[in-house]
Amino acid sequence: MKNNGPVTQKEVSFPANTYLVSQTDLKGIIRDANETFIAISGFTRDELVGSSHNLVRHPDMPAAAFADMWSSLKSGIPWRGMVKNRCKNGDHYWVDALVVPITQNGEATGFMSVRKCPSRQQISEAEQHYASMGQQDKVKTRRRRALPLSVSFYLLFALMSLAIITNVIVMKLGLPAWLDMATGILALLPIIPLIALAHFGIFKRIRELRASIDVLAEGDLSVRRAIRRPDEIGRLMNSLAIMQTRWLVSIDHIREATRSSLSSMELMNSQAHTINERINEQHDRVAAVAAATEEFCQAVAEVASCSADTSRAADDSGERVQSGRVVMKEGMASSQAAVSAVGDSRTRIAALNEAVTGIGTVSQVIKDIADQTNLLALNAAIEAARAGETGRGFAVVADEVRKLAERTTGSTLEISKMVTDIQRLTQAVDDVMDQTASTVISGTEKMQQSIEHLESVNAATDHTKDLARHIAEASEQQAIAGQDVARNMEQISALSETNQRGLGDFWEALNTMSSATQNIDGAVSVFHLFDDPKQTEDGGLGLASRMGVGEQIDKAIAAHGSWKARLLKVVEEGYSETPVATIKANDQCAFGRWLKNDFPHAAKQGADYRRIDELHRKFHQCAGSIAELACAGKPDQARAELGSNGCYHRASTELVGALAAWKRQLS
Repeated sequence: MKNNGPVTQKEVSFPANTYLVSQTDLKGIIRDANETFIAISGFTRDELVGSSHNLVRHPDMPAAAFADMWSSLKSGIPWRGMVKNRCKNGDHYWVDALVVPITQNGEATGFMSVRKCPSRQQISEAEQHYASMGQQDKVKTRRRRALPLSVSFYLLFALMSLAIITNVIVMKLGLPAWLDMATGILALLPIIPLIALAHFGIFKRIRELRASIDVLAEGDLSVRRAIRRPDEIGRLMNSLAIMQTRWLVSIDHIREATRSSLSSMELMNSQAHTINERINEQHDRVAAVAAATEEFCQAVAEVASCSADTSRAADDSGERVQSGRVVMKEGMASSQAAVSAVGDSRTRIAALNEAVTGIGTVSQVIKDIADQTNLLALNAAIEAARAGETGRGFAVVADEVRKLAERTTGSTLEISKMVTDIQRLTQAVDDVMDQTASTVISGTEKMQQSIEHLESVNAATDHTKDLARHIAEASEQQAIAGQDVARNMEQISALSETNQRGLGDFWEALNTMSSATQNIDGAVSVFHLFDDPKQTEDGGLGLASRMGVGEQIDKAIAAHGSWKARLLKVVEEGYSETPVATIKANDQCAFGRWLKNDFPHAAKQGADYRRIDELHRKFHQCAGSIAELACAGKPDQARAELGSNGCYHRASTELVGALAAWKRQLS
C-alpha cells in the first residue's frame, strides 16, 4: 500500500449537511473535486486534480476494502462503505462513501465518489471491523447469489415441458387412470414451489424497486442504495442508485451555485447602494461648485468695472500732470534724485509683479497692482499737498485712484486663496515705496518746484493704465473660463442624473436576477439531500415565506434607492405629481402595503419586523417633508435635506442597511 506520510491520529470532521464529491477516470486519477473535499483534505485543487485518489488514503485502511471496491466498480456495481482518509497534515476524517460508475453511451468513463459525514456509531463499528481485518488482501464478503430472471424463466419452462412430456409418455403406456393421475401430480409437485418462489421473489423485489422510486419521486435523495444482486432487478436498482447519486451531486452543485449567486447579488446590491450615495454626494458637490463659479464670475465682472474706472482716472491724472510740467520744468535738475528713487521703486515693483505672475493666479496680480496703485496715489497726494494750490486737483484724482485701488483689493480678496504670500510681497512693496517717498521728500526739499515728481507720477499713471488694461483682459479670460466651468458642471450634473437612472435600471435587473435565482433555489429545495436536515430559526417564517421576504427586500432596496432622483425632480420643478400626504404615508408604496397586509402575521411580533417598519416610516416622513418644502417654494432647504448632512441620507442609509441585514439573516 502507498505510504502518504506520517499520521497524527487526530480526527477532524466536516459539516453533516455537506458532501465531499470527487470524480476520477477509470484508473483512479482525480478529474474534479468540490470545495468541501478540497478544504478538509488540506491539499490545493492543483495538487488533487491529476493525482491518484490514493493521495488521501490512510494507512489504517485495509487493502482488502479497496480491492472489494474495485471489484464491485469493475462489475458496474456501486460500492458503499466506511473509509478513513488522511489529510495533508496527517490528520484523518471518516466518510460514509458511495462510489458509482460514470457511463456514457453505455461505456464506463470514470467513477464518482460521494461521501457524507457518518455517525459516531458507524465510525466505531468501522474501526472495530477494519481492526479485525488487519491488512488482508481480500475481504470476506457474503454476496447474495441469484439467477438472472431470464434463466429462472427458462428453467421453469423446461420443468413444465418435462412434466407435460412425462404425462404424455405415461398415457401412452396405458397405465391405470389412478396411476396416470398420480404420475401427473408427482411431475407437477416440484414446479409448484418453484412457481411460488419465483412469484413472491420477483414481486418482492419489484415492491422494493417501487418503494425506491417513490422515495425519489418525493425528492428524498438522502437514502443510499448499493444493490449487489446480479439479476435484472438488481441491475435496475444499481442504475437507480447511480442516477440518484448523479442527481444528488447536480442538485447540491445547483444549491451551492444559487446561494453563492445570491450572496454575490447581495454584495452587488450593497455596492450599488454605495455608488448611488456617491452619485448623490457628487451631485451636491457639483451644485456647490456651480454656485461658487457664479459668484466668481460676478467678482470678476466687478474687478473689470473697477479696472475701467481706474484707467479713466489715470487718463485724467495724466492730463493734469502734463499741465503741471510746463510750470515746474525749472526744478527738473534738483529732482533727479527723486526720479532715481522712483525708478528703483518701479524696478522693485516690476520684480514683485514677476513673482506674483509666477504663482499663476490672476487674483494675486490684481492685488499687487491695486497695492502699487494705492501707494502711487498716496505719493501723488503727498506731492500734490506739497505743490500747494497747483496740485490740489491732482490730489482729488489721486484720492479717487486710491479708492478705486481699495475697491479692487476688496474684490480680489474674495477670490484669492493666497492672501499670505500677497501680503508678504505687498509689505516688500510698502518698504520700497517708503524708501521712495523718503527719497522724493529729500529731493523736494532741495528743489523749489516738483516737476520730477510729477514726471514720476505721470510714468506711474501710464503704468497704472497698462495694468488696468491687463486686468481687464485677464478678467475677460477669467469670465470665459468661468463660463466653461459652469457648462462643464452642467454636463457633469446631467451625467450624474444619467448614471443614477442607469443605476436604477441596474437595480431592477439585479432584482430580476435575484428573483430568478431564488426561484431556482426554491425549485431544488424540494429535494432532501441529507438524512436529518437542520431547521433554522427564522422568526416564524417558513422556507417559502423567507423566499418571499427576500424577494420583497430586493424590490424595496431598488425602489427606495431611486427616491432621491424623484425628489430632485420635485425640487427642480417645484411640483410633485404624487401628493405629499401619499409620500409621507408608509403604507402607500408596494413594500409598505406588503408589510401591512401580506407579511405573515405570526412574524409581525418579531423585533426585526418592528425595526424595519419604524425605519420605513421615518424614511417616508423625511421624503414627504422634502417634497413639502419643494412645493412650498423652499428649494434650498429641500436640497439641504437631500444632502449628505440632511435627513434623507440618514433615513435612506439606515433603512437600506437594515433591509440588507434582515435579508442576510433570513438567508
